[in-house]
Order: sequence, then structure tokens, then C-alpha cells
Amino acid sequence: MPVAPGTTLGAYEVLANIVVIHELSPERDAPFVVMELLTGETLRQRLDRGPLRAAEALECATQVARGLAVAHSRAIAHRDLKPENLFLARDGVVQILDFGLARLQSRSPLGR
Repeated sequence: MPVAPGTTLGAYEVLANIVVIHELSPERDAPFVVMELLTGETLRQRLDRGPLRAAEALECATQVARGLAVAHSRAIAHRDLKPENLFLARDGVVQILDFGLARLQSRSPLGR
């Protein structure tokens, strides 16, 4: 069942268009991430079947921009945005996945 943006799950806040992380392992030998179960496909899988219609592409881009705006408002830069890291859920929501290369940025306007 989808969780509404702004909801808090344990120590983690649910953010619009960003996959929900339930647990992060601090283990060095066997690190893991427990995230929400999504049904659908990645944008790469969808594009392998052919191009998106203009309306689909616009909706996807709008949702990705919304998710990035939320991340950026928290000074997080994804740094690896690509079709494999965008998930098209069956309910129509686009989720940004894999923040493994993300960096916490300075909040100054010049990034310093």
C-alpha cells in the first residue's frame, strides 16, 4: 500500500516521488537497504519497448522534477539520474531510486 508523502516511518520521512527506505544497515561486511516494494518497471524497461507518448513523457518529467526538488530542498544531490533509476509504478507514480552516489550539498547558493 502506498504511503503518503510527509508521513514518518520510524526515523524516515516519506518524500514525494522518492522510494521509501525502511531500514539502512550499518554493517560493513554485509550492507543492505530495505525499501518499499514497488510494482511496475524502470523507465529503461519501458523505453526498451518504444518511446513514451508526449503526455507520458511530460508526466514522468514533472514527477521526477518534483522528487528532485524535494531532495534538493534537503541539500541532497542524486548524482546518478538515469532511466534505470526511475521506476514507473503501476499506480502512475514515478519514484526515484538508488541514492547510492548521492551527496549532501552545502546550502549556500554557490555550493560552497
